[in-house]
Amino acid sequence: HMEREAAPSVPMASPSSSPPSTTTTTTTTETAEAAQQWHCDVCDMGFPSAPDKARHLSGKKHVIMREMGKRTVHVRMTGEEAKNWAETKRFLKASRKRVFAAALAQEANLATLQWMDERLTLRDDAIAEAAELASHNSHNNHNNHNDNCHDVVEDRARRDAVIDKETTAKGRQSRYSVILPEERAAVTHKIYETLQRNGIQPDQVLNIWRWGSKWWGYANRRSDYDFLIIVKDWDQPAERNVIEGDDLDMAVYEVNVFQAQLDMHVLWGYVFFSHTRENDGIWLERHVFTKKFSAIKWNLAASHNLKKNYSLAHQYWNHGEVRKAKKRLVYVLKHSAFAVQIADRGFVYDRFECNELIPVLMQTNFKSWAAIEEWFQ
Repeated sequence: HMEREAAPSVPMASPSSSPPSTTTTTTTTETAEAAQQWHCDVCDMGFPSAPDKARHLSGKKHVIMREMGKRTVHVRMTGEEAKNWAETKRFLKASRKRVFAAALAQEANLATLQWMDERLTLRDDAIAEAAELASHNSHNNHNNHNDNCHDVVEDRARRDAVIDKETTAKGRQSRYSVILPEERAAVTHKIYETLQRNGIQPDQVLNIWRWGSKWWGYANRRSDYDFLIIVKDWDQPAERNVIEGDDLDMAVYEVNVFQAQLDMHVLWGYVFFSHTRENDGIWLERHVFTKKFSAIKWNLAASHNLKKNYSLAHQYWNHGEVRKAKKRLVYVLKHSAFAVQIADRGFVYDRFECNELIPVLMQTNFKSWAAIEEWFQ
């Protein structure tokens, strides 16, 4: 593709009068022009011929440069420009270091503030509980009966009688996770009332299952009631299907939508197959779901669910939501245990597993995500 006209012949002059030969200079210039004729824009290289460029395009170096999307540009700088560029690089490096240090300090300060808030809340709960007991003892000593205080202490005694002492001693179950019979009637009424306010009638409700911290056993004084509600003939929203009430959170699913979740081996959905009336997990069950368990699908679905929630915890932390990040990690801890139990025996046989780790996670002042990640692993 390179056709050049032959240069006109120049007559030879005598050695004494002829100028210096330009043959070498001309040849070098032509070679440079030829090298620039076949050029690779990715690597910024020139080649003397088309076959050379073709070999380069199929070579390893070109493939690496293309994948990296990086173009090598060689700039010849003067001494003053090189000095200025070196100073600029040092300035940028120092600036990045300062910004990184400031970000770490801000992360640590924010984590400490939220940790202090958590500790103060726990202290307030402990003070309130101690005050109730002290008031009860004081009134008993003076033979002065106080109905409100007496009810509080009796309520504690009834809850302590229901839960297992050994489980409680190990920190695996809280007294606040127990729902007493008279409390259950009031909560059930509240469930139907909240559903009706959102357009769901009582005859549409098929299943009511317990869920959340009270069911898992690590609830505190401030914990609300969590339920999964299965309904029929309901146009379920695509995004938001959580209905909230007074101290009440309900995840509401249309019966066919929830069956599709089970068919996909969604981790949290399979946990409800372990609910029974004996363990107070089932409050209402009018519809029985089918289960077709596959170990391969379970492994993939459980792994995807745990990785997704772990990533969400990291995102919460990066946005300064330390408490939300920790609560999401609690979710990962509990469901990791449930996933292993279901893979082992086909059902959840210990819903209190990992509960002894939750106070440590929530009450420890982790200065950075790297610290909390190290603890978690």
